[in-house]
Amino acid sequence: MKNYNVIFSKGHLVDKSTGKRLHLQRGAEFSIQGDNEAFEEQDALMQKPKVLTSLEKAQQIKKKHSNSIHLKIADTGQKLAFRVGLSTRTKEDKKRVYWFVAELLEDLYLFENKSGAFNLFDCHCKTDICTEGNLMMYEPIYGNSLSALFRNTVNFYFSLQHSGAANAFKTFYYIRGDQVTGISNPSDKNLVDQSRKKAIEIKKAEQQAKLLLELQKRNNQSTNQWE
Repeated sequence: MKNYNVIFSKGHLVDKSTGKRLHLQRGAEFSIQGDNEAFEEQDALMQKPKVLTSLEKAQQIKKKHSNSIHLKIADTGQKLAFRVGLSTRTKEDKKRVYWFVAELLEDLYLFENKSGAFNLFDCHCKTDICTEGNLMMYEPIYGNSLSALFRNTVNFYFSLQHSGAANAFKTFYYIRGDQVTGISNPSDKNLVDQSRKKAIEIKKAEQQAKLLLELQKRNNQSTNQWE
C-alpha cells in the first residue's frame, strides 16, 4: 500500500516530496482523505452561465450586426449531436468514437462577417448527455459557443487524446424530435448544409434584387434623357 502527501494543482495530484505528479492507473480505486474545506461542491470553472432570452438575443444581434445579413437558425432548447473520435485510446476507453448530445441554451444565429463569409454567433450551450461510448462518469459541460463547447468537452473527458479544434458547421448535427440514440450515422445534414447554404442563398437573392433595382434605375434615367 503506497501513501503520498499530495497537492491538487491544475487538475493533477502532485507529490509534495518530489514535486512530480502522480500517474494513476485508470479504473483503479483510491481512498482520499483531506480537511473538510479542501473539498468543493462544484467546479468553479463549470458554472451554469447566465443566458439571454429570445428578445435579448435578437437585440444583441441587431446591435452588433445591423448592417449585415443575420439569420436565426435554431431556437433555445434545440438538440444537436456531435462526435469525438479518439486518436489515442487508453485502457479505459472501450470505444474509439463517442457521441454526445448538446442543447442550445440560447437562440442560435448566423451572420455575415466583413469578408462576406458566414459565421455562427456566440450562443450559450451545454453537453446534455453521452449517448454512445460508455463513459463511467458524466457531468454537464458548458460553452459560450458551439466551438467552445466541443473544445471544453474534449478537454474535460479526453485530454491529450483529441484536438479541441473543430469547425462547428461540420461538427454539429440537428436532432429531430426526441431521438437521441443510434446517431452514429445521422441522416440529417449538418449545419453547414442546412444553415450556411441557406444564408448564402439569401445573400445571392439580395444581391440580385439590388442589381435589378440598379438596372431599372439606369433604364429610367436613359428613358428620361431621350424624352
